[in-house]
Amino acid sequence: MRIAILISMLLFSNIVFSQNPKSFQDLNNAKWGLKSAAGAVIVTPIYDEITNFRYGFACVKLNDKYGMVDVSGKEITQIKYDSYIQFDNDVARVKLNGKEGLINKAGKEVVGPKFDMMLPSADGLYYVKLNKKWGLIDKTGKAIVELKYDYFGSFDKNFYKAELKENEYKSLYGLVNKAGIEITPVKYQEINKFNGDLAEVKANGKQGYISPSGAEVIAVKYDFIEPFNSGGFARAQIGNKYGYVNRIGKEVIPLIYDEISNLINSNNGSVFAAKLNGKWGFVSIEGKQVVPFIYEEVEFKFNEGVTGAKLNDKWGYIDMTGKEIIPFKYDAVKPFYSGKAEVSLLVPPEFSSWDRFYINKAGEVIEKK
Repeated sequence: MRIAILISMLLFSNIVFSQNPKSFQDLNNAKWGLKSAAGAVIVTPIYDEITNFRYGFACVKLNDKYGMVDVSGKEITQIKYDSYIQFDNDVARVKLNGKEGLINKAGKEVVGPKFDMMLPSADGLYYVKLNKKWGLIDKTGKAIVELKYDYFGSFDKNFYKAELKENEYKSLYGLVNKAGIEITPVKYQEINKFNGDLAEVKANGKQGYISPSGAEVIAVKYDFIEPFNSGGFARAQIGNKYGYVNRIGKEVIPLIYDEISNLINSNNGSVFAAKLNGKWGFVSIEGKQVVPFIYEEVEFKFNEGVTGAKLNDKWGYIDMTGKEIIPFKYDAVKPFYSGKAEVSLLVPPEFSSWDRFYINKAGEVIEKK
């Protein structure tokens, strides 16, 4: 059925196209005219150029000026404009004396040529520039957004992006909705695309997140904030301290830590490895300490319920409560897989080579490497 409809549409478009007049050139004077589909001359060769027909109209050029003719060859505009004209559905942009406007299919100037620049938007509206300021109008000339920005353009399917320059090198940005209403002040150094219901912004060197209503859901106060992870948390930094915020702006892990890992998931739950006052421990996703901050190093991974930790310059294994599972006596350890883990000891007296072997969760040697 779809194929039949497509074929019908193509045949119809070909028929319509074939019925349009065709341009032809008089080789004696190099001028162009129009012939009907049957070959009858409907416009004698008087023009310097004639474009193909589009939406039932063609642009003609005469003495470096442009106008439009319909399929009967009738001039619907005076031949007075400064550049090529092409209809996009109901209207066409025209340029006269360096200014741009819009004409309709009757050739009437529905928006007189007064703008320094006009650009079509994906919404069927027009970005317009006058006296170095940008705004937005509809095809009747009605102002949707006042001409007050140094630049104005598309942001995404729901918003436009407005720009005001502070100086030659620095600009501030805001968002305007499709109704032409500013949902944020033009105050941000950066506005990133929305990821779900949040967009990252930056102002005065600080970062945060806004919602589609423009509300600062996550306060713009952080020196750095990462994209949200799959658990709905974003690592944030103020000064030299780190923590995590959730999607409603709550600091679920307070920003008190010297370092903090990505979220560590295991069969027994999810935690963050964090460093406080030079020592490592673990906190839950609620921000509670679950493993004390006493370790010199820890692995950022809980495999089979345990992770490697370093205490008094030796490595061992602990569980998610901080309970010692395998004593701290190794010089290096790796995570458990399939019930065994590779551990290493430096060989005396030079301590320049390694003795590597596998142990089980009871700490028993089960295989030499």
